[in-house]
Amino acid sequence: MFDKSEKAFPAKRNNVFLAHCAISPMQRHAKEAAQEFLDAMTEGGISRLPAFYKLLPKFHQKCASLFKTDAGNISSVHNTAEGMCLIANGYPFQPGDEIISYVHEFPSNYYP
Repeated sequence: MFDKSEKAFPAKRNNVFLAHCAISPMQRHAKEAAQEFLDAMTEGGISRLPAFYKLLPKFHQKCASLFKTDAGNISSVHNTAEGMCLIANGYPFQPGDEIISYVHEFPSNYYP
């Protein structure tokens, strides 16, 4: 189960976040993992990267388990706009297909 507690998200102690995809607070474990990565890069630079190579396949496997699919069906992109561009430029849309979108969507997600 995904931990949404105040312990995992300290920002919840004094705030309520609604529809905050662009500016969400960082989960405590994510902060600790990022700090571990930054410490390794500070101390050894690129020579420390191999220790982190296993993380992306592990992430794909955990996401696949969550969505009840195969890890090969999971992909990672830098942000929503990049993902939307990949779909817009790669999906086999046909004449007459319709796309339903949120009226207040970010332009970078809407224009592709």
